[in-house]
Amino acid sequence: MKKWWLILGLTISFLSCDLSKYRLVKDYDFETRFEKSGGTETATYSEVIAYYQELADAYPSISLQEFGSTDSGYPLHLAIYNPDGDA
Repeated sequence: MKKWWLILGLTISFLSCDLSKYRLVKDYDFETRFEKSGGTETATYSEVIAYYQELADAYPSISLQEFGSTDSGYPLHLAIYNPDGDA
């Protein structure tokens, strides 16, 4: 009987802990500026790169590589999707 009280007490103690502030997985928001604005705004270069970087961070099948530069001097990126695994 004492064993059950101990188990019950430990269970209640564990369940009363607030672990909500310890997130193990980052929450991603994959809605684009265009979608958020109802189609009235487009994303900036840095917003687009950040969007693809978050996709690459969240999914192992997506990678973002940088090579060369654009005609306006920004780094040129290539997003790669490999449905079979690591991109």
